[in-house]
Amino acid sequence: RAVAEYGVSSDKVESKIHHRDKIRAEHYNKCTFQKWGEAKNYDLCLNSDGIGIEKSIALILKAAE
Repeated sequence: RAVAEYGVSSDKVESKIHHRDKIRAEHYNKCTFQKWGEAKNYDLCLNSDGIGIEKSIALILKAAE
């Protein structure tokens, strides 16, 4: 998805995603005093890779109701 939507080259996509996730995790950990990625810290967790974007959207909307 990063290649198609954001134009990241396919040979560098894995390292770029890893780098961006590291930055996000550091920011999250610092600002929330919780650990990035632990499901207990989130109200809703979905594996959009497994169920797809459209189904993820539908589930988020249903949960928001």
